[in-house]
Amino acid sequence: MKLSEIELEQEFNFIRFMMRVCHISCNKSIQKNTFFVAENFLSHLKSKKIVYINNLDEVNANFILSLELIIKSMQYKIFSDLNIKFEEANLALDYLIESQKYAEYALLADIEIDSYFSIFEFSEELICVEQVCFPRQQYLSLGAFYHENYCNICKSKSEKCNHIDRKPYMGELCLIKPLVKEWFQTSFVEIPKNKHARLLSFIENNIETNCVTLEKKPNPENSVNGHGRIVNCRMLWQAESKEEIIKTLLRFISD
Repeated sequence: MKLSEIELEQEFNFIRFMMRVCHISCNKSIQKNTFFVAENFLSHLKSKKIVYINNLDEVNANFILSLELIIKSMQYKIFSDLNIKFEEANLALDYLIESQKYAEYALLADIEIDSYFSIFEFSEELICVEQVCFPRQQYLSLGAFYHENYCNICKSKSEKCNHIDRKPYMGELCLIKPLVKEWFQTSFVEIPKNKHARLLSFIENNIETNCVTLEKKPNPENSVNGHGRIVNCRMLWQAESKEEIIKTLLRFISD
């Protein structure tokens, strides 16, 4: 039988409190303190989850997982808010993207979490924050060759793995990642698989423009003769079980 709200009263009250401080207008010290208190709650939830795993209670292990993930989502949202206040716009956007990702993961772990905390509504709020606080971004999609996948559940690199991507298994969310052997192209897309893969800045007529802040600064060292621009991109792929970030300069010559 799934745990009730009464049995998790302390945890539920804390998550509701976190949701109240996940706003840019909240005091910085309150947000900082809440973030660190959340770390203790995550340790507490992890201990609880281990008990259910040992008892082979997958329903409640996955439910606790969903609570962990929504707390992580709110932690990243608080980090995003703090970086906006400290005028670190690029970091603020990166943390906001992580918050969106973990809110989605929480729903994948246990869809019933929405009935307690309105996670769908929270996810929509995160999208609205992105649209209001940041300029429209130019996202990238990486074209690559890969020969096998990596499963974080069974640690297998084989196509024979029977786990289903984005499905919870005994308190852990399955995330199948392709192991890239070679990348061959980058495309601009409206809806990327990973929002971290995006345009960072572009240089045109000796002026570099930051794509998040829209700030401009001279950059004659990387100038382009004639028409065209140099674009600073961040592209991502999966190597083994970790994510590697590559910053590179690509030249785009306009018509």
